[in-house]
Amino acid sequence: GMTTWIHLSDLQIGQSSAADASAAQAVEMAVARKPDFVVDTGDCVHGAVDDTAEEKERVKTLWAGYRKVVRPILKACPLFQVPGNHDCTGSTSSIATFLRQTGRTGKPPWFAATVKGVHLVGLDLTPERHTGGFLPASPQGRWFRRHLARPRRARCIVVAGHYPIFAPPDLVEDDRLHFHEPSSGRGPFLPLLDDASVDLYLCGHYHSYERCRYRRLTQVVPACHGPALKFMQSGASRYRRAIDNSERRSFTCFRLDGDRLHGEAVAVDGEIIDRWWQKPNR
Repeated sequence: GMTTWIHLSDLQIGQSSAADASAAQAVEMAVARKPDFVVDTGDCVHGAVDDTAEEKERVKTLWAGYRKVVRPILKACPLFQVPGNHDCTGSTSSIATFLRQTGRTGKPPWFAATVKGVHLVGLDLTPERHTGGFLPASPQGRWFRRHLARPRRARCIVVAGHYPIFAPPDLVEDDRLHFHEPSSGRGPFLPLLDDASVDLYLCGHYHSYERCRYRRLTQVVPACHGPALKFMQSGASRYRRAIDNSERRSFTCFRLDGDRLHGEAVAVDGEIIDRWWQKPNR
């Protein structure tokens, strides 16, 4: 049978009324495609690291706004979320609020689920709030390695985290997560995905739509509303292909149909900005 899913990221509710409107529009367009599930790769809200009473109230309002925006998804199908840097609020950059607001109090921020032959693993990559990181020796790192080693019958493996692995050159000084193109340094995270034949790595954070291909792994970043981050203008490279640097939001639609995995990036103005297919790795 066919399995379809949607990837959204950086809805950042509370950033501006125009951004909130485009987030709601993306959700409506996504739900209209009747997906089997939706993945949100973080920065659900536009929170700040601030301990004031005003900020705590503001964060509550932002999350109420987020729940309202994603309600159509929750009515239609499962919604899976991973934390982004703006979801870490308070001086400790804690994800406790994120977990509470996404219905996972008392549970770890990482998870795995299989929906109609697609195996999804969600991770918390926010230990360094603005650059992201994957700590192999952490409880999550140990769980992830054990989890990937298990045999499973899924036709496709998808991993979701907030931060990209493939980054513009001026961002990869820190190899705790990133692939370092000049030296081919892979950091601790990419080899795990590579060894487990992961098909898709879904992420966000960069605000511009981008698709990368490394060996048998595809990385996808949807665009959020507003100006692309300056460093994204550095153009394509061997693995990175900057596809859409316009200021419009986009979301990505996936369809696993027999022995083909199809991807399509759709801007909220309706334009298809990218379309491709690949063979699943299993």
